[in-house]
Amino acid sequence: MEYRIEKASRADLAEILMLQKKAFGQVADFLNCPDLPALSQTEQGINEEFDQGVILKCFLDDGRIVGSIRALADGENDCHIGKLFVDPDFQGRGIGLSLLGEIERCFSACRRYCLFTSEETPWTSRLYRNFGYRETRKRPMCKTVMIQTDKENPAHVY
Repeated sequence: MEYRIEKASRADLAEILMLQKKAFGQVADFLNCPDLPALSQTEQGINEEFDQGVILKCFLDDGRIVGSIRALADGENDCHIGKLFVDPDFQGRGIGLSLLGEIERCFSACRRYCLFTSEETPWTSRLYRNFGYRETRKRPMCKTVMIQTDKENPAHVY
């Protein structure tokens, strides 16, 4: 399976939002947590994220989007990564790892990368650990506990 990753355009946002709801819908079912913020995001919300940061898409040769990730840098030069997801029909093929690596490259000047995942989704925790992220704190959300994981950027010049 051939796929490519590039910055999303505003024209891609509706398809990305639909895929986001499909992917996070399965997570919400697994966690028994129908209030996940990713499920209630609106077109206005994703447009605001598009204006504030970077949204990447992973797509097949036929143009179909099968994954996405978002990030933005804050005033302290930390990169906040969010909403990494892959179409459930295409999981387990390295797409998530590729998206994570590419978003880090987009923010290569940042000193640290930060993201959240659920304590009850060990497959995502394992993915982030394998990519060098370490747990830094926990906070309750919905019916789960969210784990913040951070990774220092070894290429960052202090």
